[in-house]
Amino acid sequence: MRSDLRRDAWDVARTALTWELPAERWAIVVPLLDELAAALDADDEDGVAQAIMDLEQAGPVRGPRSMVGSSAPGEVRERIRVLERISQLPREDAEPSLKGRGDDATSSDASR
Repeated sequence: MRSDLRRDAWDVARTALTWELPAERWAIVVPLLDELAAALDADDEDGVAQAIMDLEQAGPVRGPRSMVGSSAPGEVRERIRVLERISQLPREDAEPSLKGRGDDATSSDASR
């Protein structure tokens, strides 16, 4: 798989950590992250490209009515850790976004 496509997948997943979404939108993001992970694992470039587009569309909506929501729940952060392993990108790329997100599992992951 093209390295730029893997990097794009990681970028959109990492960006999701910064989103503030209502719970019902996070419920949409979780299976999309699963689809992205499956496509990456299968080296399915078309599947990865589609999952990236779907994730971007599931993100925050900009406009006159702002969505009130919460930051990425643990379920989303765990799936992003899985994506980190599948995407085969260096740990340094992941650490700034995952560090300090209030998830105790992150500190144990960083020691690996």
